[in-house]
Amino acid sequence: MKLRENNIDLIWKTSLELNNKEFQIEQSSDGERFVTVQTVEALNGNSQNSKIYTSSISALPGINYIRLAQIDLDD
Repeated sequence: MKLRENNIDLIWKTSLELNNKEFQIEQSSDGERFVTVQTVEALNGNSQNSKIYTSSISALPGINYIRLAQIDLDD
């Protein structure tokens, strides 16, 4: 995670993916109430290879809490 002006650049890596539909990026200013601010589609629903994902979201004023939720195709 890297702050660039008013944006937060996110980078994450998967070691493998099984029935992976998407990732939801959730953001909070208090660490308790999170809101989904972006959805990133999986590059490949099933993969034995590492995948690198990137995204950028707008920073909230003050402290930002970010969490990543992985959503299966079965959900």
